Amino acid sequence: VVDVDPRLAEKRLVQFRGFDRKDARARIKNQASREARRAVADRIVDNSGTLEELEPQLDFVWSWIKTLPHPPENG
Repeated sequence: VVDVDPRLAEKRLVQFRGFDRKDARARIKNQASREARRAVADRIVDNSGTLEELEPQLDFVWSWIKTLPHPPENG
């Protein structure tokens, strides 16, 4: 799960995606709650910082994903 405080998510939707605040809040409200997503997560990536802070977390999670068993290919 990529996790961020909903207030920061709202701010980013307004700043970088052109949403107005009401639409940003509605979009966030219609998603699973932060608590529900975190409760079922195998790994949590903190997206509250900079891109430079995010990258090593993504590298770590990608390395972990590659160790998971893969279903057999069809064919």
